[in-house]
Amino acid sequence: MVKDAIKNTIKSWIYGVLVIILIIFLVNLFVYFFPNPMNQDLLSFLNNNLFFILIISFLFFLGNFFYFSKFPINISFPIFQGFGSVLLVKLIINFIIALDRYTSTGIGRTLEQYSYTIFISIFIIVLIFGYISVFRRGNRESI
Repeated sequence: MVKDAIKNTIKSWIYGVLVIILIIFLVNLFVYFFPNPMNQDLLSFLNNNLFFILIISFLFFLGNFFYFSKFPINISFPIFQGFGSVLLVKLIINFIIALDRYTSTGIGRTLEQYSYTIFISIFIIVLIFGYISVFRRGNRESI
């Protein structure tokens, strides 16, 4: 059952990466046919962060991969999930900052000022709940 879960995790990650690339391709087509400054800036943001998005996806993949492993190995899964979560929040904050240029709400500057506090908090919360999950599962192989 664990091997099936690992195979499904690998398949899911590959399909997820393909969907991300397809979505970015479709957004590129949309901006090509309907150009305006905001669409072009958002497209530029996506294109510039494609590698970053793939790194986030890979960290979550590694976290899920280790989650389905046996006890001594699965201790590392919260660390990968924590780093993936921090990078995802960083990407979201950067996206809000990019949108804030057009909305002028000031939320982007506020989030940027508190970003390190947010990153540390997210990492610690994910670690705590991840290790709770690891120790609740114990040595069980089935999910």
